Amino acid sequence: MSIPFLKQKLSISLVLLLSISLFAQCKKEKEEDNTGVLALLALANTSSTLTTTCATNADGTVDSTLSTPTKGSFSICKPASDTIKHYRVEGLKVSVSHLAFTIYAGFPANYTTAPTQTSTALTSGQFAFNFYSGSGTTFPVPGFSYASFGTSTKNLTNNGNTTTATPAGTNLYDFITATVDVCFDLTSASPPRFTVWVTGQNGAVCKTKTNLTLGTAVGTESSWGSSTSALATQNSYFGISSATGVTFTKIVSSPDSVLP
Repeated sequence: MSIPFLKQKLSISLVLLLSISLFAQCKKEKEEDNTGVLALLALANTSSTLTTTCATNADGTVDSTLSTPTKGSFSICKPASDTIKHYRVEGLKVSVSHLAFTIYAGFPANYTTAPTQTSTALTSGQFAFNFYSGSGTTFPVPGFSYASFGTSTKNLTNNGNTTTATPAGTNLYDFITATVDVCFDLTSASPPRFTVWVTGQNGAVCKTKTNLTLGTAVGTESSWGSSTSALATQNSYFGISSATGVTFTKIVSSPDSVLP
């Protein structure tokens, strides 16, 4: 074999090896580039559920916050004692007609169903405190709040403790055109005693428990008719009936009730 021919063959071989090496390197870099893209696609395709963020305060209370209030029901964070005796909702506003914001207690674990506009069907041992933004003065009903335990209802309106969920009276406080702080005790008695205060009403300030008395409360109820059981569980939730129109700052849960 001649020397020139051998040199030519070696040159061709080197070119082929270099080409294969460059192809392999490009393929590797492309795969590495795709890794980030695939990771982003996987993240985008992963279903996520909004959850409440819990923060424990020095006094043993626990804050529940939700970055984006939206339709659904979400857990209220529990104190270390695993029992909530006092609730405070700060900066609540239900600004669009026919929406509901609800505080639940005595519900099963992992409850996710959003409340309906005006009512929540309860079973024995279940409690719900509803804030409904209605419209009109007769029908549709005006905005009002009411608490239910089992099949009995307490309306927080100026026409007293009626048993219907569509009162003709006026709500005792405004949570539709302005933000409001609302707080309440819910005891473990059979049936539970429900006592509610509103900052600015009757001299009450929800963030200062020393002025929360029976005299400053906007309503209290310990007789629920045929609903005589205790709360079914210690699981508590808040529910929103629409993706927009309900805002609040946080919900504070306490292991201590205000009233004995």
